[in-house]
Amino acid sequence: MSDTATPTSDAAAAAAPVHVLVDLENNQPTLDQVRALVPDMTNVWLFHSGKQSRHLEGFASLGARQMAVPISRPGKNSLDFHLSFYLGYIAARNPGAKLVVVAIDGGYAPMVEHAVKTLGFDVDRVSVKPLAVKKKAATKSAKLAAKTTKKAAKKKSAASDIQKSVPAAKQAAKKKPAAKVAPAKGVPSVVKKVLTGAADDKHIDRLIKGLRKMGDKAPARAKTYRQHLKSMLGKDAKDAAVEAAAAELAKRGVATIDGSAVKYSFA
Repeated sequence: MSDTATPTSDAAAAAAPVHVLVDLENNQPTLDQVRALVPDMTNVWLFHSGKQSRHLEGFASLGARQMAVPISRPGKNSLDFHLSFYLGYIAARNPGAKLVVVAIDGGYAPMVEHAVKTLGFDVDRVSVKPLAVKKKAATKSAKLAAKTTKKAAKKKSAASDIQKSVPAAKQAAKKKPAAKVAPAKGVPSVVKKVLTGAADDKHIDRLIKGLRKMGDKAPARAKTYRQHLKSMLGKDAKDAAVEAAAAELAKRGVATIDGSAVKYSFA
């Protein structure tokens, strides 16, 4: 950025400017709210994506003392990285300035702590949580609770109707232990074998062959490893089938889950 791109504060505050960096992605404070949080502010930097462009108009009265900074490309934490970069940029150009980050994102805390304790800059973070956001969340929770209650009542009513319509003899039969449910038709044979606890060499060898073929590209994380086994067993495979297959592979010393990692031995 050229020198002309930096917002200029008025002459009276030039000796000790106060730069406020506002994260407009997670909350959208008004100019009055920012002033209430940082009464001595001299310059405001507004970090935003295309969706927050309309909020920039509320800061137009600051003139040259406000700078809109659009993110270059959308993405997870993209705006956070932009703001962090500019914080360092402004601090380097204004060593004696006070810097304030206005954001509800607690992820800025380590950066602020490092800037203060390690680098000696005057940096702080404050946040604004608009009532509209709280009201929206409360309304959503209330609707979800009402929906859950209604669904539970409907289910209870249906169960009651069935209870009344079933003869006493059938009611007694319902108390008997449930028979073992066989895997549904259409489930891959290897899944049936694992679900019934009868995984034989043929099916386990198939899994071993697939992992050996992957070599160094075999999943190194336990979560990815289980997902891979599930894909090899078939989309209808249950978690029990995946765990049974993993246990058999561990028993044979082929792949062992150690915490969140997976260790292989194809010897």
